[in-house]
Amino acid sequence: MELETIRRISLARHLFELGNTALRSSNDLYLFAAVNLLQDAVEAFLIAVADHVGAKIDQHTAFDRYFVSINDRIKPNELPFKARLLRLNLIRVSAKHHGIQPARDECNRVAISVREFFDEVSSSVLGVTFATVSAIDLLDEGEIKQILLEAKAALEAKDLMGSTIGCRKALYLAIEYSYNIVQFKDGEPKGFFGAYTEAPFYAGTRSTSRKEFVIQRTS
Repeated sequence: MELETIRRISLARHLFELGNTALRSSNDLYLFAAVNLLQDAVEAFLIAVADHVGAKIDQHTAFDRYFVSINDRIKPNELPFKARLLRLNLIRVSAKHHGIQPARDECNRVAISVREFFDEVSSSVLGVTFATVSAIDLLDEGEIKQILLEAKAALEAKDLMGSTIGCRKALYLAIEYSYNIVQFKDGEPKGFFGAYTEAPFYAGTRSTSRKEFVIQRTS
């Protein structure tokens, strides 16, 4: 899966959450925002799926044609919930272009269908989990990926400190580890095969003298 596809899925998830937030408001005016956000979420998701399967779409493609183009690429399978999502689009057109207030109970039913659509298509067509897919999925399996997944989980749990620490660990392993000069801390030469670092030569051979210099200057 390409990075741009993951970005669109993440956008769809963000718009979907904003739509649900609007639905939870007791102010009926928020229903207008809710249906627009839900429909935008579905469209962003459909574009991601179309890109993934190689369906031909452009900026002039009508909403209902997304289903036709994608279904042509995933035969004999078809996208689910087509009728319900087309209904969402009709509600959105009525609200946005004609000022007709959406019915709250219908909006709630449509929101459930949208989430089921995202979950099912993410699994069956994209091979990912909608709720957790991110650019981390593009990384090879290994310690860095595992640490970032843990940092992501910490962020979702509102553990900002844990998430920050995890990101810092991943940054160290990905970039800084190869510049580690701790093996030269005694100042002794290691020989050609003794130790390796990407750090400049002087950083490994003079670490002890610099430390002693700092001690002398501060004592």
